Amino acid sequence: MRDYGRVYTAFWSSHDIRTLSDDGRLLALYLLTSPHTTIIGVFRLPDGYACEDLQWTPERVRKGFVELFNKGFSNRCETTKWVWICKFLEWNAPENPNQWKAARKIAAQIPDVCSWKSEFSREFSLATDESKPSDIEPITNGSETLSKPGTGTGVGTGSETGDGDSAAAAASPPSKRVRAKTPKTTLPADLKLDDELQGYTESKLPEVDATAFFEGFCGKALSKGWTYSNWRQAYMEFCRNAAPDSGHWAAGQYPRKRPQGEPMFAGRPMEWQ
Repeated sequence: MRDYGRVYTAFWSSHDIRTLSDDGRLLALYLLTSPHTTIIGVFRLPDGYACEDLQWTPERVRKGFVELFNKGFSNRCETTKWVWICKFLEWNAPENPNQWKAARKIAAQIPDVCSWKSEFSREFSLATDESKPSDIEPITNGSETLSKPGTGTGVGTGSETGDGDSAAAAASPPSKRVRAKTPKTTLPADLKLDDELQGYTESKLPEVDATAFFEGFCGKALSKGWTYSNWRQAYMEFCRNAAPDSGHWAAGQYPRKRPQGEPMFAGRPMEWQ
């Protein structure tokens, strides 16, 4: 059980949240802060739990989940009663190796029959890659976890920690982590809009021409002299920031999908201001 849940003030100014009904907003806020929510925003929530906590009828809970699903805020499997807050990892990504270790354990608990598991697994895989776990010194002993001295086991406060060997810790100072940083480069010539990047673009920007959008990103990266260590992740972040619900959306700023029969965009990569 968590002691608290983090909610950004932008929650109240978000277009999607403002278009929800009162019940929809309350249910969304409940999911973000409820004692059942985990550090990756996936958890089992039977009707009885929600009804008891919110003092709602089962029908009211069901209607609230339907509304949140239609807005893309959350998904719920009616078979397993597992809930997924769809953008939770973008808002509250785990902050250290120990939290990522706990996150993987939670993800592994999702039943295979859960209706949204495959979609979540893809998003979780991308988020895990963004955390660069390979840059962090591996934990060789499966029974050991990283914890702050004297804190013991932290449960449900947004950080997952475990018991370490206190006697060993007292006998020897902790070893220093070694990070192998990947150097930043300018736009690589081999960065292409492959099936994965195109699918990701279309999932975040369904009304935008994915090819023209990618070319625009490349043109802007070249003109601005951007440098990144992971260009695929940089492009995905650019897509997320360009999504209508990100707060950065400007109507007409990005290339729309071409009508049937209109010729493909040609020439050098387009540049946006």
